[in-house]
Amino acid sequence: MTSKVSSSRRRRRRNRVLIEPIGFVGAGVALALLVVLVVTSPIPWDSVASALSSVFSNPWILGTGIGGALGLIAWLCFWKAGVGPLPGRVGPRVLAAAAITTIGLVVLCIWLLPPVLVDWDSAGIKATASERLAATAAARQGILWAAGGLLALLTIALTWRRDNTARASAERERDENFTGRYTTAISELGDDKPAIRLGGIYALERIAADSVRDRQTILDVLVAFLLDESPLAATGDVPSDVNAAIRVVGRITRMSESDRPIYLAFTKLEGAQLPGVNFEGATLHQTIFHSSEFDGANLRGAKMHGTRFGGSTMRGADLTEASLYHADLVGVNLQGARLGGARLEGADLSRADLRGADLSRADLSDANMVDAKVDRASLDGVTVNHATTNPRDAETGAEIDMQALG
Repeated sequence: MTSKVSSSRRRRRRNRVLIEPIGFVGAGVALALLVVLVVTSPIPWDSVASALSSVFSNPWILGTGIGGALGLIAWLCFWKAGVGPLPGRVGPRVLAAAAITTIGLVVLCIWLLPPVLVDWDSAGIKATASERLAATAAARQGILWAAGGLLALLTIALTWRRDNTARASAERERDENFTGRYTTAISELGDDKPAIRLGGIYALERIAADSVRDRQTILDVLVAFLLDESPLAATGDVPSDVNAAIRVVGRITRMSESDRPIYLAFTKLEGAQLPGVNFEGATLHQTIFHSSEFDGANLRGAKMHGTRFGGSTMRGADLTEASLYHADLVGVNLQGARLGGARLEGADLSRADLRGADLSRADLSDANMVDAKVDRASLDGVTVNHATTNPRDAETGAEIDMQALG
């Protein structure tokens, strides 16, 4: 009960703050215009009296006027009782009162104003009855055109307001839908059964596809799931839900750029299928990616110290300026990969396929390149030292002197 009373008081206070100043200003403007008209122009009081007499003698017009006045009084009563219009919200009683008032005022204006305007403009001019009737009809037509224009503007305003309300309602329902789906998916992700966890992972992917705003949050949740469920010390095969989660992470990174670099260091993610993944600037220290797919991946500037990629494919991947200190790249297919400026000190590139790869400005100090294929690879400006082993030409079998290149 107390809350209802306080709500009513707040509503009345808001109405006073918002509506009363508007009413005072409108009344002041109307009064000022009336004073200007009285002072500057002669008023044909005979015409006004005649028009009023015709009003009171016509029951239809009189009834409409009385209805309009009653509607205005009803609206004021509703307002003072705290049922008046709030910003962005109008009740049905207020709409009915406003409609009755508007209709009454329009009809009165159409009936009263034309003869008054005609007599006012033709003061001092002799006109026949037919001319006065024609002028009155023309004035009435003008008022009707103006009323039609105002009605059209009102219709446009109401349509715009209805569309905005519908749009806001749709957005609210969509947000509620996303919230419900997200809550369900998170609860499934924490379930003990792998099948239910799989359902939660794919549900989160669907939400990420539908909601750009929630995409980063879902990505963070899945990354946290991988860090918890597949640490570096995990034994045995990678679970199916972990495989699904890393695939979904890869697909989400392709939807849009992540707000912050991915952190998946010290995890076991063997056999990950991540073609085209966007791991730019990611931290992947010592993560196990044996036999994984990174074809076309973006790994620019990624930090991968000691990361194990043995047996993986990285065709056309972008590893520009990536840090691969002591990384395991044994037998990795790096055909056409971009490794410009990459830090490969101590990396094991034995049997790696580097045909057509760009290794310009890469640091290959202490790198093991035994049996690596470097045909058509760009080796301009590479850094080597005495510990860098020499690869062999795949066609001739001759060793390529890396010291001479450096």
